[in-house]
Amino acid sequence: MLKNLRHLRALQIFDETANHFSLTQAAFTLNVTHGAVSRQIKLLEEHLDIALFYRRAQGVELTEAGRLLHQSTREAFTKLQAGVSDVRFQHHRQSLVVSLSTSLAVKWLVPQLSSFQNKHPDIALQLDTNDSLVDFDTNEVDVALRFWGTNLGGTVP
Repeated sequence: MLKNLRHLRALQIFDETANHFSLTQAAFTLNVTHGAVSRQIKLLEEHLDIALFYRRAQGVELTEAGRLLHQSTREAFTKLQAGVSDVRFQHHRQSLVVSLSTSLAVKWLVPQLSSFQNKHPDIALQLDTNDSLVDFDTNEVDVALRFWGTNLGGTVP
């Protein structure tokens, strides 16, 4: 299946060149030389046995085959980029487990969650709603909030 994709770097360079209509701009974006871009495009064209670009004085223009290939590479690299971003986000995302009573959660914490998430979008908040005391050595709880009183409408002291 992947044997037809042995020129993945060339496909990446092709995609950047097609995005910018310029070998020079693709080279700048990818932090390689103009010659390296040119060689990779030539390698890909030889592998496919078809021209992908018309070379012009002011840049390059996609051939019909180039347009067809660019539709696929753009979609593929967009999906790859999204996948890498998802993995990075999940890896760096922190979670916080908060144990608190249901009434404290409903009357005090839940109304403040959107503000917390706006300020800390990289923290996943998990609520453990119960009234039992927490043993931090045996439970996977980071914070336990307990309130004994009658007024939960205001702030917790």
